[in-house]
Order: sequence, then C-alpha cells, then structure tokens
Amino acid sequence: MAHKFKLQVYHERQLLFSDAFDQPADLGRQRTAAEALWSKQPENDHWRVAIARLDETGVSRTHIRLVPTADQVIRVENESGKNAVFLADGDSVAAGQSRELFVPFVLSVGDKTIRVEWVAEEAG
Repeated sequence: MAHKFKLQVYHERQLLFSDAFDQPADLGRQRTAAEALWSKQPENDHWRVAIARLDETGVSRTHIRLVPTADQVIRVENESGKNAVFLADGDSVAAGQSRELFVPFVLSVGDKTIRVEWVAEEAG
C-alpha cells in the first residue's frame, strides 16, 4: 500500500487547502469557471485540486502532478507547457520536466506555496 501524503497550499502565508492523498494528485488552475476551487476531486486514477482561479495564468490548468514513487520520495511532474515549478532551495523544475524529491519539501507555482509531507502511520 502506498504511503499517504499531505498537501498544504498557502497564499501569502494563509492556509487555503490541506488534505491527505492516497493516489497521485494533480494541481492546477480551474479548467472552467464552474470548477470548484480548493476541493479534492477524484479523476480516473488520481486526484485533482484547482488551486488557482481561471484568470491566474501563472498557474497552468494542469500544472503539477505529485506521484509517490518510493519510501520518502515523490516525483514532481511539471505538466505545464510554459510555467516552471520553483523549489524552496531556489532550483526549479522546467515545463515538461520531472524531478524526484525527498519528503518533506516546499515548492511554488504562481503566487501559491505548496508544502508536501507524509501522513503519520496510525498505530494498528
């Protein structure tokens, strides 16, 4: 069974979204004005969360996919055609590229900051 990971999305240090995921998660701008912001929605074999309004073009409609790959590692896939994903250490993941990161980590897209950490295992 895959580890669960938690996402926390901030804008100017204000927490806008927090939830745990047991499958890969896509983050991006609303696809339509009717798509709910800050709502975890199932989509085929993964989850989706719209983290930016339709008019926030610094975030692509499908920008980031987070895929747990191994113990303590999540692959960050930048699915944008033009916008980078910035890492807290000053590095970035270019459009169309991916990178495996040890958890926890912090990244940003547009004016949103995203913290990723593991969910503590519950004692059985």
